[in-house]
Amino acid sequence: MSMAKKVHPQTPVSNIPRSESCATGRQTFTIWMKSLVCHTNGCTVFDSRGEIVYRVENYDSKGSCEVHLMDLQGNILYTILKKKLQIFGCWKGYGVNIAGTKKEKPCFQVQKWWRGLACQVTVGINKYRIVSLDRKRQGFKIVNLTGDIIAQVKQKQVSSGVVLGDDVLALERWSKSPHGWVKANVDASVEIESGKAAVGGVFRDDRGYWLGGFTRSVGRCSALLAELWAVHDCLSRAWSLSYRRLVIETDCLEVIRLLKSPSSSRVGQSLIVWILDWTRKDWQLIFRYVPRNLNRLADRLAALGRLSSREGFTLPVPPIDLVSLVEEESVSADPALLVTPTWGSAEFVVCFNLND
Repeated sequence: MSMAKKVHPQTPVSNIPRSESCATGRQTFTIWMKSLVCHTNGCTVFDSRGEIVYRVENYDSKGSCEVHLMDLQGNILYTILKKKLQIFGCWKGYGVNIAGTKKEKPCFQVQKWWRGLACQVTVGINKYRIVSLDRKRQGFKIVNLTGDIIAQVKQKQVSSGVVLGDDVLALERWSKSPHGWVKANVDASVEIESGKAAVGGVFRDDRGYWLGGFTRSVGRCSALLAELWAVHDCLSRAWSLSYRRLVIETDCLEVIRLLKSPSSSRVGQSLIVWILDWTRKDWQLIFRYVPRNLNRLADRLAALGRLSSREGFTLPVPPIDLVSLVEEESVSADPALLVTPTWGSAEFVVCFNLND
């Protein structure tokens, strides 16, 4: 029996597990700064369905030198130990093996900083900073050393616009594709002075690993037309690579709108028809919008395309100057690390992948 043809702009297909689907390419967790154990200190982390995914317990101490990250059942996933004799505070995180024994080598380190910086986090060779938001807003953002936002934590706001209390936070990050699906991030780049445009994109598996990239010049055209070419090229390449379950993410809302209502466009009608022809093939597709800060890799690949020909080129491995960015997006995509030492009166929670 052939696979049903399903195209859902901005909407997940029906057979994707709810826990792995979202309306945009970001994943949101709710952090409640309360422990599940009465009269103890800690916090609880919920996924987008309201189910508990992590617990952090300090038990009877607000400033414990030992903090545990656990799952709902109370199994310890990571142990965070405060190192003594450190002026600004230093915590090291250790993974726990199947037998429940703490591993000898730490897999991450958290160093408290000063002058407005909450701390620096080191995961392997990668370093990140946790920076407080402005004084009017509760929360912080996680950035790399060049200042790019990896994830952000702020007070949770419900759909009606009501902002919840200081002890309820929302964490947003780039999300992986559903299990068994391939995710493609696409973007376009237009040089303002010359009007030269290029497109680029990257394919990644459901673990966030690089499958391949592409980039090419599309000549002189408008930004919207270039964004449509990026989607077209992605579909063409994905079909030739036999990807039959594909999530396509773009940071252009107008593209998503045109895919929903193609007749409303006065620009690129022929190109839109070609894209729709691709969507009618025997595969499953999801089109989603993502904020620009969650589409940085595709943006960099598109910029490279301005130096290439119209034929472009494929990238079986990431360019050397983009390797760190690939690792960063993989780090921000996986659940794993929740850093929760208590500094001052408030705890904070950060998600990273440990890659150990």
